[in-house]
Amino acid sequence: SRLRVIFGMQEKLFENPNFSFVSMTLNRVKDRFEQVIIRKEDTAYVVSERILKKNSEQKAKIREHLQKFCSLYTNMSEQLEEYVELFPIHPAYIDVFNKIYIIENRHILKNISEIIRNILDEEVPEAAPGIISFDSYWPFIKDNYSYRADVNIKEVVEKSGLLEDIINRSFPKKLYKPLALQIIHALSVHRLTTGDISIRSGLTSENLRDDLCLYLDGMPELDSEFLQSIVQQVLKDTMTTVSGQFIEYNEDNGQYFLDLQKDIDFDEKITQKAAILDDSNLNRYFFDVVYYCLEWDQSEHVTNFKIYEH
Repeated sequence: SRLRVIFGMQEKLFENPNFSFVSMTLNRVKDRFEQVIIRKEDTAYVVSERILKKNSEQKAKIREHLQKFCSLYTNMSEQLEEYVELFPIHPAYIDVFNKIYIIENRHILKNISEIIRNILDEEVPEAAPGIISFDSYWPFIKDNYSYRADVNIKEVVEKSGLLEDIINRSFPKKLYKPLALQIIHALSVHRLTTGDISIRSGLTSENLRDDLCLYLDGMPELDSEFLQSIVQQVLKDTMTTVSGQFIEYNEDNGQYFLDLQKDIDFDEKITQKAAILDDSNLNRYFFDVVYYCLEWDQSEHVTNFKIYEH
């Protein structure tokens, strides 16, 4: 990227005769470099052949293992061979990684190598897909202090950290907490793929279910709709736990995303307040609103009772 900046400046320099002596030097450097665009397919091929290469017997075992979970995720059956080639890495990992504007493509090889090194001695879980997706990259971003020089990354890291702290301290359902943290990490990574961190773009509950291969131990049935209902409940509980801070839901497209300016969610506070009102207080507030909206000036027919002459 630095060379592209230099070569871009080169044209400006050539327009000024005072810098003509630089021309030959820059041309010699430029001739030694070629811009190489690494596509998602190229990256996936290198990962599958260099880091995650498997023989036929291994592929057969992985295929048999994943077939048990195909009913949970959209398109897993159709893309089963791609899942097998990249196992235990989710194909979406590479797709999202290539969209993060701060990361060079070569880093994906280093990162996946590190992930595999950390789990190399672990058994493949029998009762879970065992697939690792792009949410796992968030700790690498969060712990790399060199990225904090970018004000956008710094803001996402800080706000995501606040959400994570609240979930760890206050999430009401212990069984669902790992899913809630996975979702926050995924939304944090995705926030860095949009170019502009203020864009109202995110992931649907279906995207989160499929692209993270979310899974809950002990589900009574391996059904995508059942798992979808769990994911939606986790999202609802997450937004309630954090009082709607920094997480937004776009009703127009069903997407959830980090809204870094949303430090107070008044709708969520109203919902929480209403949830603890008893019927008598709820009625009192209701009649106060009616009285105000109708601009009445009548007095109560019976003191302390919301009864009026008509």
